[in-house]
Amino acid sequence: VHMRVIVACAGSQVKWGNYLGIPSHFAPVRVSEDSEDREPLIHRTLRQVAKYTQPGEVVLTAPAGDGRYWLGGVTVYAGVGASEFHSTHSLWSTTERTVLLLGDVYFSDLAMRKILTPTVGREYRAFGRHGASNVTHTPYGELFAHSWWPENIPEIEGHMEHVDQARAQGILRPHGWMLLRSFQGDPLNRHIVKPRYFTEISDWTDDIDYPEDFERHPATKGYT
Repeated sequence: VHMRVIVACAGSQVKWGNYLGIPSHFAPVRVSEDSEDREPLIHRTLRQVAKYTQPGEVVLTAPAGDGRYWLGGVTVYAGVGASEFHSTHSLWSTTERTVLLLGDVYFSDLAMRKILTPTVGREYRAFGRHGASNVTHTPYGELFAHSWWPENIPEIEGHMEHVDQARAQGILRPHGWMLLRSFQGDPLNRHIVKPRYFTEISDWTDDIDYPEDFERHPATKGYT
């Protein structure tokens, strides 16, 4: 199945704070869950994605001018915007499925297969964990990826506008969660998750955007 896969790495990195002297996307993680060998997180993600994509289908957004992100086999785009949705909008496919992966997430192989192999209808979908993790003990829910089809784009744009209006009025929750709640028709400041637009992923998959995330994740333990 042809698709456009966007790996979003253009965030501010404020939460990470230059821990280990590198962006969080290059944090050393296990090559696999049963291996002690390490590789940079973004290298692992791109290697996983390559199993499901064709040449030219993967785009990585990155801070402008940072040559560390110019990795083989992907197109690099200097993403700028209020969110991962705004900064990648010009990259969305108008002919195929678009998948947006957050670049600071450690994806299990099972999670990547679940995200990149569509099993539901042609509609917007979010992939994440509703609540706390039993594996990493992250105390809150996380979103890891989103996907949609060309015919969903006008609806997404309408919900993005709804989210932008709410944020201008002082409702400052993460953009991804707010977009999902807008699709669900729920208050944007309440943590409500419904299965129509949401696929639960509860395993080693987790966000690594704080140093403490790195230190407690089973894919990174023992490194420092």
